[in-house]
Amino acid sequence: MKLLVALCLLLIAQPAIALPKVLCLHGGGQSASSFQSDMSDITSTLSGTYEFYFPQSPDPPGNSVWVADPPGGKGEPTNDPNWASDSVTSLNSYIATNGPFVGIVGYSQGSMFTTYMVAASPANTFSWAVMFCGYLPETHLGLLSTINTASPFNDIPSLVFMATNDGVITNTQTDGQAAKFTNPQRETSSTAGHAPPGNSDSTFNNVVSWMRARATPTPTPLPTPTSPSPAPAALPSTVTSSCTFSSALADAQQTAAKSTYSSTVTTTYTSSGFTVSSVAMTQATRRTATVYTLAATGTQSNSVAFAAISSTALTTALKADLEANTALAGITVTVSSVNAAISAAAALNTNPWLLLCMSALCVWLVM
Repeated sequence: MKLLVALCLLLIAQPAIALPKVLCLHGGGQSASSFQSDMSDITSTLSGTYEFYFPQSPDPPGNSVWVADPPGGKGEPTNDPNWASDSVTSLNSYIATNGPFVGIVGYSQGSMFTTYMVAASPANTFSWAVMFCGYLPETHLGLLSTINTASPFNDIPSLVFMATNDGVITNTQTDGQAAKFTNPQRETSSTAGHAPPGNSDSTFNNVVSWMRARATPTPTPLPTPTSPSPAPAALPSTVTSSCTFSSALADAQQTAAKSTYSSTVTTTYTSSGFTVSSVAMTQATRRTATVYTLAATGTQSNSVAFAAISSTALTTALKADLEANTALAGITVTVSSVNAAISAAAALNTNPWLLLCMSALCVWLVM
């Protein structure tokens, strides 16, 4: 029974697996919540595969579009490459706050703007793109120039969907969008209109299978408690020392010098590494304790380097103390081992939560 509980505790201590995230851009004149409803068949089918995010367009307020019409209307295209800067800034802020996003999905004007975001964003911002009922910004030549320059967008995997019954965006317009990508998967519905495919559509399974095949869950480290901050743990470590002698020393002097040094190195451990505080040394024959403050102060994240520096500093401190005793002049002290305990702690440094769980588990198992 204890073994079963132990296995359960170990499983709990493992890092959580976060679902990859998908950014979803609504159509022009449509709200984010409305698009979320239109996407419900897809999002519910892939609920265990992705997390879907639906930002609201900022520009212009109240119109729910990603790109406003040119100043003179659609009949007079604009050449401004920064015409959609408000939307780009808004989405970049949204991505910084809620991302990273493995994929981007767009519908209608959101589909067009998906193409633009893939073109305008740094490489590998998105790993794939899905576009429903899309087109190119032919009335915004500055935006189109950005798309043409960046195409084919580092060969990003893409899926382009169109419907023969779409009464808003022609299949020819969507074909033009698809041509900007390298070998996009193309899905054409014979029953859908100007809308993403529902679960009764003949293309639905192809769309969700394509998206599911590109999911890559990533481990998310468990949060490190920040308030209140736990006190650094004091980690005792064994130190051993040996002595060599000059031939001039009398037997009695050598016998005294050979006395065992029983020692404890006191250190503190934090996420950044180990810090030496002091070494308490007791020589068996004298029965007195001397505290040596090591020269190796500060923090070392590498336990091997820490042990090497501590060994050198401790050797120097012991040598100075013993050489000050004229009765033991000529003794050479060598510290042969420092910090056996914290080396083990360093191996678990990558997961303080796992270290805590393992410690509690070991205590419970021996009860």
